[in-house]
Amino acid sequence: DNGSCTISNCTITGSSAEYYGGGVYFEADNAIILDSVIVSNSCNDEGGGLYSEGSDCAIQRTVISHNTAPGNAGGVYLYSDTSLIENCLIADNQANAAAGICAYNNNRIVNSTIAGNIATNAQGGIKVASGTTYFTNSIIYGNTAATDSEYGGGGTVSFAYSCTTPAPGGTSNITHDPVFVDSANEDYTLQTNSPCINTGTNLSELVGTVDLAGNDRLQGSADESVFRRVD
Repeated sequence: DNGSCTISNCTITGSSAEYYGGGVYFEADNAIILDSVIVSNSCNDEGGGLYSEGSDCAIQRTVISHNTAPGNAGGVYLYSDTSLIENCLIADNQANAAAGICAYNNNRIVNSTIAGNIATNAQGGIKVASGTTYFTNSIIYGNTAATDSEYGGGGTVSFAYSCTTPAPGGTSNITHDPVFVDSANEDYTLQTNSPCINTGTNLSELVGTVDLAGNDRLQGSADESVFRRVD
């Protein structure tokens, strides 16, 4: 419905939908998904893991992985506006296109990792279909597609302090391999020699927050990752 909703500390797995949102479907504005896992769900159209039509929604400290869709968005379909994905791992999802995320309108992605997603056709990582999606302190790397393996679409992808390829322009972005610990076995934490360590920007909204593993987000400069490297 059009009211708000909150999903917190939940595991959503093995679900399916006839059309949209195999794991989660909502139309609510101001919806929140927090500290959850959305894994191994499917649908017969778009948004295998999550389909959102609400505005001003927040998905935080959540893993979205191994979801599938025959259309767009194995992982997340954002048909929304001014929504936020923060401290999330979106990995190993599959779709015809936009295997990780398909986004419309204007949204933000902060300190998140989008990796290992596979699209049969285009945009393994993210498809920005319209508007602008803003990436900060994030990794979109190691995704697979016939074209636009990491990002693409008819909208605008704006990167700052992030790691992706090809070079997207913007502020302080890098194209180097992020050097995950073991991406083949789905360990997307960073090795000690990762170029993403201490190369992010200390956004005021990160003060007092933790990463996906529960580590303090700010220890010196922010990392460009869902996981803070802790030695």
